[in-house]
Amino acid sequence: MNQAINTCITGLNNIGQGFWDYAAGVFIQASVLIVLLLILDFVLRKRVRAVFRYCLWMLLFVKLVLPASFTLPTGIGYWLGDYFPSEVSIAKLMPQTKEAVPMFIDIPQRHIFFETPTMNETVATEFELESISWQGLVFSGWLVGMLVLLALLVRRIYFVRRLIVNSRSANERSLEMLEECRCRIGIRQSVELRLTGNKLSPAVCGLFKPVILIPAALLKKLSREKLKAVLIHELAHIKRDDAWVNLLQTMLLIVYFYNPLVWIANAMIRRIREQAVDEMVLVTLRPETKSYSNMLIDIAEMAFWRPNFSLRIIGVVESKKALERRINHMLTRPVPKSSKLGCLGLIAIVVIGAILLPMGRNSMTMAAGTQEISSENSKTNIIIPGLRVGEYTFSMSKDEILKSLGKPKAIFYGDQKYTLDNLPEQYFMHFVDISFHISGDSIKGITVLSPSYKLANGLGVGDSEQKIKQAFGDNFQLKETEWKDFLSYEDKGLMFEIHKQDRTVMEINVSPVPGSESYIKADIPPTSTINEQGRIVDKVDYPFVNDPKVIGGWKSVDFVREINQFNPAEKSWKGDLYLNHLIFEEGGKIAGNILTWTKGLVLSDDTASKYIVREIDGSAYMFFEWKSGDYTIRYMKPFYYVLKKVSVEGLKYEPMVGKKADIPPTSTINEQGRIVDKIDYSFINDSNVIGTWKSVDFVDEMEQFKAGEKQWKGRDGELYLKGLIFLPNGKTFKPWWTWTKGLVFHSGDKTAAQYTIKDIEGSTYMFYEWKSGDYVIR
Repeated sequence: MNQAINTCITGLNNIGQGFWDYAAGVFIQASVLIVLLLILDFVLRKRVRAVFRYCLWMLLFVKLVLPASFTLPTGIGYWLGDYFPSEVSIAKLMPQTKEAVPMFIDIPQRHIFFETPTMNETVATEFELESISWQGLVFSGWLVGMLVLLALLVRRIYFVRRLIVNSRSANERSLEMLEECRCRIGIRQSVELRLTGNKLSPAVCGLFKPVILIPAALLKKLSREKLKAVLIHELAHIKRDDAWVNLLQTMLLIVYFYNPLVWIANAMIRRIREQAVDEMVLVTLRPETKSYSNMLIDIAEMAFWRPNFSLRIIGVVESKKALERRINHMLTRPVPKSSKLGCLGLIAIVVIGAILLPMGRNSMTMAAGTQEISSENSKTNIIIPGLRVGEYTFSMSKDEILKSLGKPKAIFYGDQKYTLDNLPEQYFMHFVDISFHISGDSIKGITVLSPSYKLANGLGVGDSEQKIKQAFGDNFQLKETEWKDFLSYEDKGLMFEIHKQDRTVMEINVSPVPGSESYIKADIPPTSTINEQGRIVDKVDYPFVNDPKVIGGWKSVDFVREINQFNPAEKSWKGDLYLNHLIFEEGGKIAGNILTWTKGLVLSDDTASKYIVREIDGSAYMFFEWKSGDYTIRYMKPFYYVLKKVSVEGLKYEPMVGKKADIPPTSTINEQGRIVDKIDYSFINDSNVIGTWKSVDFVDEMEQFKAGEKQWKGRDGELYLKGLIFLPNGKTFKPWWTWTKGLVFHSGDKTAAQYTIKDIEGSTYMFYEWKSGDYVIR
């Protein structure tokens, strides 16, 4: 018996090992492909039609049925095969070798009945059970999970079958319309239309004999035009063979259920499939496209009686969230001329597939060092002037550099060359993209020779002289030496060598700053650090120390580079002041902001800004360090806001930054300093507003709007709000947004935004107040 069990366990372990070797490789390759497809989809979603994006995602199905070892010269795996393993190399578990023991063989003899119990026990203990390997356990878990999902699929199939059996044929009028729509969309096979008593969205069932199921209650409420749109939508699914694709999609999901990215891809494919069908419907209904989005809204309102319905058959609507995305897609995209992929689209899909699908390695792989070189060259390191270049600091020894980088390409000083066996007191040790100036055993300078090392502001070797000037301003002094072929910009711990002819950076020389933690321009406190992104992070965990003279209101009056530049009689800063005021409260709080304070410092999440209070001409002035991105990212010395002490009452309802909003008399300011509008208005109907509104512009004043001429230029002209959908009875397609005549309410932000409807040049436009954080907080 034990021998039989051991045979089964050994077989399970072997199958598990093979499963793991295959599944792990496919897991990695499929995950990489899904990430690449997500990036491509994000980049292309506003530039191509949904049918192209849908076919792009079909490449995943092809990938999941191909072996991980599949390779082509066009594929990324052919050239980067080391990064896309076709199998996982894991040491196989060898069976343990036991010490030799006597083999007992029972030979029938006359005295067999006189065997002792001891002998029987000895024979029984010789066959010990094998243990199940972790690969065997993984395979068993996968098998159990797959069988559970298959059982759920069978249950779903029987459920659909019962739906069809319990349904009834549609009336003559509906069947005539079905026949009309079938001919219009170009389907030759017969399609059956049946009515069901279940409360679900219209759907397509069946692979060989497609059936369209529509709730009987829904059919009674649909107008002729909307019923036509519903039928064409379902027929579009049939024409595209979406039921077959959905079956393949479901089977692959069951097999690869262990990969969470496959579930994400599954949701993406379902979403884009509906968008592609919408495009086909819009092309088919080209003269009647205006009613299509309204039909979807009506279907959703009437059919979402079972919000957790999880049949997952192909239908008009699967969820409100999915429907909202589809309507937004239609709002932001023009009606396509064709719903077909086209020759160019097919060629593009084939080319992309030829590149992305083959991830198996080239049979004649490159040398082992290629991967290391590629990895090193693709790595970008941060230059911190006066401190380090990437991982190399001035505290390192020569031996540490050699251990990290290996043998240098050259060692020299002036025209003289050296080797590691006869080093002088002072020399340069040159590697591929970096060089070290060494004196004795200490580093005196590090020279960057390639763009793989960059300053935190992005500057590096190869950048133009103009770019350097723009980044560092007038304080960077230009030096020129006649007998050298470069110009130089110098500052503390840093020098750029600019080629005289092409005016680009040849080298960046970094040197230590004796006795100082100062980096470019900014005198950074010794308690501050540089994070992995190259940003300055100040120490901010200071205990609170009271400062009675700072408590109260301070209003901005100027913005200066140095404190001694301030003149109360003449404003130095010519533009508007972004910071309007600060209100220092007891206990270290600053009103209406996340800032806090302790004596001498104003603290944020990652900056500690000094403040200095001085008496000038009988008034108290505060000089407040403004540590913006110029300090944290570009290492520039902060400017100073100059604030004059004033009464708190005059600042209480003024914005801390920016211009003041015209706050309605019904609104209030809460304890956090936020504007809270009145939103508990009774509902008043406005039939003019019900429907779908697409965003076309964003203006400061209504008078600025010109039909056909877009005023908004920010964000490359992209509008954040794509559109609004107003439903009857004060509802919208966002649960936290409601409306009454003239107002739209946001229950989360507590805002009441006005809307105004105007007819301009034969079209109807809505002007909708955009009450974002600029209104509520600032």
